[in-house]
Amino acid sequence: MSSTPTLPPTPALPPAPRVTPELPPPAPRVTFELPPSSEWGQDPLFFAHVKLAVCEVVGEDAVLHPANGTNGSVHFYRGRPARKFEMMGYVVTFKMANTKTIFTGA
Repeated sequence: MSSTPTLPPTPALPPAPRVTPELPPPAPRVTFELPPSSEWGQDPLFFAHVKLAVCEVVGEDAVLHPANGTNGSVHFYRGRPARKFEMMGYVVTFKMANTKTIFTGA
């Protein structure tokens, strides 16, 4: 009869120390040289329908900013003037109030 050799018990390892990774510094915000309003119509994006995701409009990384002095009719999309936008995404929930409807999406 052959006997199988038994291995000695493995000693328990101490728990690994928690290492907190150092985060890199935040990237600098990109600033654009905005064109004068007399040149806005020369940009093809000004008359196009720009398709936007919700994340491009809200949040800290928003790329859509209203132009000064236009009463909200012109916005700068990545430094270029635009007037017409289409929101892309899925509506997950919405809340209706007396003066507005709030959509949340993915």
